[in-house]
Amino acid sequence: RKAANTLEINTPVQTRRGTIHVMAEDAPELQQVVNTIQDKVPSGGETFFFPYHAELYFLTSTHNPTRYDVLLADFHSLRQIDEAISTLQAKRPAYIFDLTRRLPWTIRPHFPDDPPDVTGPHRVETILLEPQTLYTRDHEVAMMQVWVLKQ
Repeated sequence: RKAANTLEINTPVQTRRGTIHVMAEDAPELQQVVNTIQDKVPSGGETFFFPYHAELYFLTSTHNPTRYDVLLADFHSLRQIDEAISTLQAKRPAYIFDLTRRLPWTIRPHFPDDPPDVTGPHRVETILLEPQTLYTRDHEVAMMQVWVLKQ
């Protein structure tokens, strides 16, 4: 079965790092997501994805401005998440990408039998929705919200 699944991973998606191959049904939306990020953020530029998505930082040649390589809303402490938010407020990347609709379940690899809490918004989204936020929701692409820094 594993070999059969591998054979289905044959549809190309173009990224700054080269071509990757994914399942045909995933390719169009993933290509839209990658294109949007690459159109908005220059190679080597800083941006923030939440929940964290290391693969997208690599594929789009972008960087996370916070010190956390992984930042999961239901895994890390509020202090760690607030520190990341403070860093974002200080560094002010031009774009923030909300992947909560694309990746609704935050995986907890250390505790597989402990279901994630998905009843409320991600802490970063809560900050973005506050009236005094530095960002405004610009548009949505393939279930990814694009937030832009206010001028």
